[in-house]
Amino acid sequence: MVTRATFLALIVASSTASAAPPSILGGKMLGSGTAHHIGLGSPSLSYEWWQGGARRDWGIGGELVYGEWSGAFSKTDVGIAANLPMRFPLSHRGIWDIALKLAPGVMFGDCCGGRREKDRVVFGVRAEGGVLVGASLAKQVNLVTGGSFPVTFFAMEDGPEYVVIPLYGRIGVEVMPARPVNVWLLIEMGPAIAIGDFGAEIDPGFRAWLGATVW
Repeated sequence: MVTRATFLALIVASSTASAAPPSILGGKMLGSGTAHHIGLGSPSLSYEWWQGGARRDWGIGGELVYGEWSGAFSKTDVGIAANLPMRFPLSHRGIWDIALKLAPGVMFGDCCGGRREKDRVVFGVRAEGGVLVGASLAKQVNLVTGGSFPVTFFAMEDGPEYVVIPLYGRIGVEVMPARPVNVWLLIEMGPAIAIGDFGAEIDPGFRAWLGATVW
């Protein structure tokens, strides 16, 4: 009797995990197929095209930037960015999935202009890494957590050059109201350290997006 009950519980748990929505933000891999991932928030309007694979998921993305590109020490009034996001599976246990994220990127824009000041060209190169953790909580819901580290070299015309090292925790959710669409929310925050000729400074950093993923 106990063996039968255990067997039934395992079937229910595995069916719940497999029925949960696909994930871009968490550690659950696509496996195959493609996805269109769109987000609006702080600091950008973003779009990513994703391709699933046997050993990794990869994508091509772009951003219209209008804020702190890396969450702090990277102010941009208007900028254009491109990136190449990738995910590599690390672990799968029950409802939990963990993946490694890498997302190199580059950004050009302007900043800090005013009535009596000219706009300054800004430039950034980012080597973003992260640990993506996801839990398939229900048939239509994924919980997203983990850490994000968008390390950035940032330079401003007639200004300093420095490296930004953000250490962000992340929390979010993916909900599938109807196939083939996920609606999602992601918040990242934590300390950000800037290191340059001026020494080192630390400020709170913040990034957040609300968006949708279409499979």
